[in-house]
Amino acid sequence: MNVITHKKGDSFNSIIRVRTKTVDPDTGAITYEPINITGATIWFTIKIQEADPDVAVEADPDNSILAQNGALLLKEIGPTEHTAPYANGLSNTNCSAEDMDFAVNEVGEKYFAEFQIKDSAGNIMSSETFAWKQLQDLVQVDE
Repeated sequence: MNVITHKKGDSFNSIIRVRTKTVDPDTGAITYEPINITGATIWFTIKIQEADPDVAVEADPDNSILAQNGALLLKEIGPTEHTAPYANGLSNTNCSAEDMDFAVNEVGEKYFAEFQIKDSAGNIMSSETFAWKQLQDLVQVDE
């Protein structure tokens, strides 16, 4: 499982490349083709457990323990937020520092994350699940 490491409270503006993966059954060769995301909605979700519901969690005031199970991050990326030309399958996470200011993992613990896409025809596709490790930011900057 791939792991992304990120500092708590930092913005996360990463390019998403939406594409299909095809494995040739004879040669094992892998090819990728972009998916046209015109009119598509993408969700970026981070959870403590894979089975947690797709609802936002509430943290206590010091943001150290979670009040309920659910998604730490449930970010919707709407059809107008993708990168033109849409046929190239490119979008951006556009997660603000506030979006990314959720509880920090225990040492060595990882969260679960994935992207889910709903295209203009209503078809739903999910990425492979990957691990997300949220680290404490050493420098705290007041805005």
